[in-house]
Amino acid sequence: MRKSGLLPVSGILAMLVLASCGGGGAVPAQQGLPAAEAPAGQDVLLSDAGRRLPVVGRVDGIDQSQLEPGVVTSISKDAEGLNVEVDRDAVVRRIEADLSRSTITELSAGQSAVLDAGSGTQYYELESAAGGNRVTMGSSGIPDGLLDHPILFIKSNPVDSPNRTPFMAFRNLGRNFYADQTIMRLDPDGTLSQVLTISDRPMQDLELSYDGQRILLAMREFGGSDMELFEVNIDGTNLTQLTFNNYDDAEPTYLPSGDILFTSERYGIGDFYDAGTQVPHMHILDRFTGEERQIHISSNGAFNPIVSHTGEILFISWDTRINISGPRYNRFVVWKMLPDGRFAFPVFGSHIARDSIDCFVDVNETVDHKILLTHTNFNLPTGGRAHHENYGAGAIMLADPAGNPDFPTYSYLTEKRMVDAGDWNTYGRYKFPVGLPDGRILVSYAPGDVWNDEEGDQPDWGIYVMDSDGANLTAVCDAEGITEFGAIPLLPREIPPVIPDETRNAEQWGEFACENIFDRGGDQRQGNVLPQDGPWTLRVKQARRMDGLPNGDPDNFSFGNHNFPMMGEYNLIGEYPVAPDGSFRIRIPANTPITWELVDGTGRVAVRERMFNSVQPGETHTCAGCHGRIDIQNNIDLGKQAFQPNGPGFHDLRGLFEDFYNTVIDNTPEE
Repeated sequence: MRKSGLLPVSGILAMLVLASCGGGGAVPAQQGLPAAEAPAGQDVLLSDAGRRLPVVGRVDGIDQSQLEPGVVTSISKDAEGLNVEVDRDAVVRRIEADLSRSTITELSAGQSAVLDAGSGTQYYELESAAGGNRVTMGSSGIPDGLLDHPILFIKSNPVDSPNRTPFMAFRNLGRNFYADQTIMRLDPDGTLSQVLTISDRPMQDLELSYDGQRILLAMREFGGSDMELFEVNIDGTNLTQLTFNNYDDAEPTYLPSGDILFTSERYGIGDFYDAGTQVPHMHILDRFTGEERQIHISSNGAFNPIVSHTGEILFISWDTRINISGPRYNRFVVWKMLPDGRFAFPVFGSHIARDSIDCFVDVNETVDHKILLTHTNFNLPTGGRAHHENYGAGAIMLADPAGNPDFPTYSYLTEKRMVDAGDWNTYGRYKFPVGLPDGRILVSYAPGDVWNDEEGDQPDWGIYVMDSDGANLTAVCDAEGITEFGAIPLLPREIPPVIPDETRNAEQWGEFACENIFDRGGDQRQGNVLPQDGPWTLRVKQARRMDGLPNGDPDNFSFGNHNFPMMGEYNLIGEYPVAPDGSFRIRIPANTPITWELVDGTGRVAVRERMFNSVQPGETHTCAGCHGRIDIQNNIDLGKQAFQPNGPGFHDLRGLFEDFYNTVIDNTPEE
């Protein structure tokens, strides 16, 4: 169903649970600059004063030795090579392609050296002779004029485990944490410098503030095993841990309001497809109060959120349903919602993706507001899954999701065939596309075979730039044997409009409504929905929380045994008449995932909503009709019968639901 919105439901102030958070004091208002005013380059700050990392807020179990400043006081690149100066005795080593270190020289405090810059990408590692934290630096042979501004990215040493990756393709696919990841800065002259002196920690998901002065990232917490949110200045100072819990928080995104959107597994809700894992849902961190609240529930996870130029949120949702007997769906599509979680609906991929094959990931925007996507194939020729073995990588697409979802406008910027299976496919693979101010695209690219071989060789990712039409792919930073990924431009950005949060002062319930079940946009693939086949009813079901499965002890629920429960674990709420004019409206508790079916006069299910949906406090979430157009949000016919107070087709179901967060499915193998 394609959704649009009516006026919000009025209500009273919602009672929200406050979660503790470090660094929750006043935060400077978001400030940004038009891209045209962004600086062409900035000095690399590597002095001791600029490299010290005073910890703001609460950091549990921190090892203070990890926060020692680096040994480098200055670094620059000229025709002679890479000029480095240190403030204490230090050992300089070259990082070779096989990750071995070869000692180049030893320096005393105050001394400098000229290191070979080479024609490609070369990394060096400097370590205090007395021991302590290491600092990585280097150079990249960038063609003159290729970059107009610095970029930030994650450098990672590769791993030797088959079918593993230094970054998580999707949050609920295991904790693939690898050490020796570092935030690097690449300047237009080819100088590479380490932004954060902390090394050897899993870190990813870089996000730059609108004023270009701060970085959000996900990093493994100090003294623990979970990924938490951190913020740091672009010169490496004021490292601040923002979230503290026993689950992974990741994919932080600055909102125009100054708050932070992120994905989190903190409620421990199991994946309806695969009960052995937990799924991430969308949350907001209020930077002024420290309040953290969930704003979106997805049956199989929400990933990779960004703020579009309109101020709305674009993200990827896993669309899956497994029936005991019937079709099996498994694909990834693009969704959109408001920053407070209202009016979430799919905008691309739901009607053009092949079930169980196509996945659209890594959503981003170009300078002219088109959508950049990575298109990957879900299935591998060996029977594996591309989001595991292929790292969620593939071809780069350009899409315009506006209008009819059955006929979207899209094109491929790279070879489409690279998502197809076969040993012949050597087009390489792409991931993490980012639009640059001049229309070009910054992307992570790994050449060679698209599909992994039997040994599970890991692709050698590097940072590249391509033209707006996908032509002229040029290496920016790609050292042999080293993984570079997730690059973003170091530029101030224009701030999108602030969309007011209308859920805070609303009662804890909302509504789902449909203008006309008989309007299917000419699509009758699921079944004819005709007035004469009535009377039509709406069968409503509440999703049950999958809170892990029993491992040995029936009272001990945990994740990890992967016995694949069937989709459709729900409570049947009931069956309710649709109004004669085809409209219906139901009132339900907020943040309670449901699904529904349309049932004809003979009891036949004609249409089944296969994804779970929920409403935010005060939201009226409305669809124009099954498979109707999505560009009609302000054209709903409020004269329909179900939209009238207590009219036919309206049903208040609030008292019939269980507390979603306290429901558990005991799905043992015996059952």
